[in-house]
Amino acid sequence: MKTTFCFFLMFLYLVVTQSYGQDIGYWAGADSLIEGRYNNATAVLNNGNVLVAGGEDGKEIATCEIFDITTQKWRATTALPEALSGLKAAVLQNGKVLVTGGYEKREALIFDPASETWSLTGNTNAVREDGKHTVTILKDGRVLVVGGIDYSAETGVNYINRCEVFDPVTNVWLPTDSLPAGRTQHTAVLLNDGRVLVAGGKPDSISQTSLLYDPSIGKWKATARMNVAHNNLTGTLLPNGQVLVTTGRTCEVFDPSAETWSHVDSLQRAISSSNAIVLSTGLIVFAGADGWELYNPNTFESLGNGTLSYYQGKSFARLQNDGILAIGGVKMIGMTITGLRECYQYIPQAVGVENDNVDDYRLYRLSQNYPNPFNPSTIISYSVPKESKVALRVFNLLGQEVRMLVDEVKQKGNYTVEFNACSLPSGIYIYKFGGEGFSAAKKMVVLK
Repeated sequence: MKTTFCFFLMFLYLVVTQSYGQDIGYWAGADSLIEGRYNNATAVLNNGNVLVAGGEDGKEIATCEIFDITTQKWRATTALPEALSGLKAAVLQNGKVLVTGGYEKREALIFDPASETWSLTGNTNAVREDGKHTVTILKDGRVLVVGGIDYSAETGVNYINRCEVFDPVTNVWLPTDSLPAGRTQHTAVLLNDGRVLVAGGKPDSISQTSLLYDPSIGKWKATARMNVAHNNLTGTLLPNGQVLVTTGRTCEVFDPSAETWSHVDSLQRAISSSNAIVLSTGLIVFAGADGWELYNPNTFESLGNGTLSYYQGKSFARLQNDGILAIGGVKMIGMTITGLRECYQYIPQAVGVENDNVDDYRLYRLSQNYPNPFNPSTIISYSVPKESKVALRVFNLLGQEVRMLVDEVKQKGNYTVEFNACSLPSGIYIYKFGGEGFSAAKKMVVLK
């Protein structure tokens, strides 16, 4: 009888593992940039290395760097022909990198990873500043550039409605159908059928609208309005061909076949200027200035979230093995704007694995208990990045608190605590850890 119960408990444990308390990974310190920067172009090269180009460090800069995934270090590469910021990068089908944007600039640049050299393409048809336009690689290898803003002393901010297509074979930019109205801070997603969905953005008058571009005829058409207004949003193509868009906490899904929008469960954390990085597991990491969150788009539920840093302007790149690199950013020191050199790396593997090469207490982290299952004791590890009050509680599956393990101010560092379940029955329990702006939960099994 006891053996049968143990097998049932292990089966239930596996079921809960799929739906609750999955290992969400953690962020650790990574090699710092050679030069602090923000508003730069970022691209993941076909060999897995990461290119950053230009940007600002109080002033526009021309320097470029490559993060080598083998050495896990940044190194200098060929600089841009001139200092540029407000850039967008896209990796072409031939492996080269197209960079567009820049203040008062119409030039577009190509980076060749083989020779690590830059070359000019023809001029774009519009000045697109601040890097708020979108760049989409079409299925035939051409590149669609949409919207953005430019500035003038006479009219101030101008929302761009002009769109254009770049052909990497001929190296020529050609105008295509314009948007019905100018927009910026929108999202653009290539659908499975080859069309491009553009949604949300600024000004407020278009922030609830969405459009579809058909490359075969070079035309836009209006489609359904979103349920709420979105600007500075992120869009992600899901495995089922639908598109998930998020702004702050709000999430909606677009169905291309029905051309309809529907609400789905929101994020737990409001993340401004978020980036969506799809992992090989199908899970999505949303990361931005206000923190990060791991989200399951199959069930539309959050799996955990936490802080990253409060500095704006970071760029993000997905590494091999589902790692993510958070790069640079901007902060104010007095009246001076400074580009950050600091970088962080998302570690997706099971979070109890020790890694002596990373500073794993620079951010809040909760590890899987060990051993698990256990009888009667197990060890839970956690990390605190700065002096702060933290709490670690244990709950049963009814949501009832059964033990308070930690509830006090801790100094920066790594900690362990023993949980003794001698007075508790066999079963699955949830332990939850929280700090300043961080919350995570994991499951464990008492098996007597």
